[in-house]
Amino acid sequence: MDRALAIALAALVIAIIGFGTIYAGISSLETQLKEANSRIASLQKEVKTLKEASSGYASTAQLEDVKSALEAVLGDIKSMQDRLEKAATQEDIQEIALEVASLQEKLAILEKLASEELQGQIEDLAMQLSKIQAEVQEISAKINFPVIVTDATGDQVFIASRPERIVSLAPAVTETLYFVGALDRLVGVDEYSDYPPEVLEMIDNGVIETIGGFWNPSVEKILALEPDLVIGVDAPPHRQVKELLKDYGIPVVILPQNSIDDVRRSIVIVGMATGNMDRAIEVVGDLSRTLALVKTVADGVNDQVKVALIVWLNPIFVSGNDTFQNDIIEFAGGINAFGNMSGWPIISAEDLAAAKPDVIILSNINVTDFLDALVNQLGDAVLEIPAVTNKRIYTITGDYADMLSRPSPRITQIIPLIQYILYPQLYGASPIDIPQVISPETIPEIPQP
Repeated sequence: MDRALAIALAALVIAIIGFGTIYAGISSLETQLKEANSRIASLQKEVKTLKEASSGYASTAQLEDVKSALEAVLGDIKSMQDRLEKAATQEDIQEIALEVASLQEKLAILEKLASEELQGQIEDLAMQLSKIQAEVQEISAKINFPVIVTDATGDQVFIASRPERIVSLAPAVTETLYFVGALDRLVGVDEYSDYPPEVLEMIDNGVIETIGGFWNPSVEKILALEPDLVIGVDAPPHRQVKELLKDYGIPVVILPQNSIDDVRRSIVIVGMATGNMDRAIEVVGDLSRTLALVKTVADGVNDQVKVALIVWLNPIFVSGNDTFQNDIIEFAGGINAFGNMSGWPIISAEDLAAAKPDVIILSNINVTDFLDALVNQLGDAVLEIPAVTNKRIYTITGDYADMLSRPSPRITQIIPLIQYILYPQLYGASPIDIPQVISPETIPEIPQP
């Protein structure tokens, strides 16, 4: 089908259904949510200051200020509930779901920080947010196909009907499809997709076909599966697949993957694209509450640990900022030793020595091989690296390494593990309790905050 004709047809369908008219009236909701978000962020600082005061509160006036702020937030949330009585467009729903999750995260933090006197008001806010979440789920359930989702490329992807044959181009996508409840519609995956275990069983039984690797997916194999939806991540080969499949009328959605917020957004996009938005909202809410709990634990850290996360040995690739792995380090309470660099840059052994990380975390790299390489290049200067002298170099392998390398909902499991490695004292342990090789075999259960 000619691309221009397809676009015109899509516009006609949307016009007939009347999304703009049916779901009008909610566009300012995101602004309201952002205002509430700002108020709660400010409130968090106030409550923490009050809690640290020896008497519990610095003054009666401050207590009244906190109460007034809580009442203002409650008023905003009630206003949101009123607005949610009107339906919203799909894009509005995506943004609302993410904003509600952000508010839930902040309220969960407040619940841990606030005094008993404030708990009732915080619980009331949480109940109001839960009601909004339920209403968003109800609205999303009423929004039938066709749908339009905005992906990481900025494209508005038109999906005419509920996808029944989905191809995943990345392990993180496969995992996200599983969490939103769309695994049963997978017909193709990349060769590295292995979670949940059912995926491998489905491959063995011929229910799912492999379509190549992450970096070299086969367009021919994808076409042979006759998919009605293909989902990848924001990587060059997946963008190329998207471009090549345009001429075949197959919708391709590219997910963002550079931050934890991108993971949240990806969950919502996948939920909308598959018709499982209600489940996606639940997953995002659960993720946000876990992040809040980890953040609260990290507040107990006095001296932050500087961390170098190395993902490749020769040459040395590290995780810099603008990566979800950087966010994992920061949520765990650490400081990224290479947070001044973007993406996954290549560094030298001298760069590593100059950064002086307190902890070095290796992803699927043998510790002995790593140390040998450092000694060969640095000689005795290797002893100037605190992580070396303090014997705080760890390699993460197996399923835990997968969690660390995939921007999927499973980040809620890897962040507590990283926090445990960095600050074992927060979990009633010490650095000598942490094994050099960290895997499901050496740490069968991830410590919970």
